[in-house]
Amino acid sequence: MRTEKIGLHGYLFKIKRADDPWCGCEQAYQTVRHIIEDCECLINTRYRYLGSEFVRDGRVYLSDPELIPKTVTFMLATGLLDQFASYTKTLSPLE
Repeated sequence: MRTEKIGLHGYLFKIKRADDPWCGCEQAYQTVRHIIEDCECLINTRYRYLGSEFVRDGRVYLSDPELIPKTVTFMLATGLLDQFASYTKTLSPLE
């Protein structure tokens, strides 16, 4: 996720594997930072997995050892990374 080389439209468009780079919210390119920080379609999911004390800085969620597991679980919960769907069965739910 830190490198942005992940199965989101923003990156897939760069490598000619997606027709466009836009997120489903149509407000920005679908990038890791957009999904973590801003996507309006994911407000409830973001709140559920990243908490009410959410900080609008994707770098924090990708570098803090305590937040990384929550961030990974959030990204998997969005359903945007279907290539990792089999891993969701091995994750324990966050309380």
